[in-house]
Amino acid sequence: MNVLDMTLQQSFPTVMVPRKEPVAEMHAAGERLLMAENGVFLEIRRNWISLVRQIAQFHVRTAVPYGRVVESTRLTVFDRIPVDLIGQFASMARQACPKETGAWIV
Repeated sequence: MNVLDMTLQQSFPTVMVPRKEPVAEMHAAGERLLMAENGVFLEIRRNWISLVRQIAQFHVRTAVPYGRVVESTRLTVFDRIPVDLIGQFASMARQACPKETGAWIV
């Protein structure tokens, strides 16, 4: 395989989802594609969040020999964003930009 293709595969791999066990968890920050029975999924891992989102579906009747994936969002640093933090941010955003807010939590 070409060295550029190998580098791309290492930095953004495609993982075939196993049928009989869960797909191995990502332990480091990065991205990968998950090929699953029910479509193609993008998995993103950062120090504070883990996301899985479907980006494509199969529209053929051919059986795909992989396991299923479910979309998910998991905060990895804390269980949930504290309500008072959201309230504080909303107040600050309204004061700074009453007509536009670019991001809720960064």
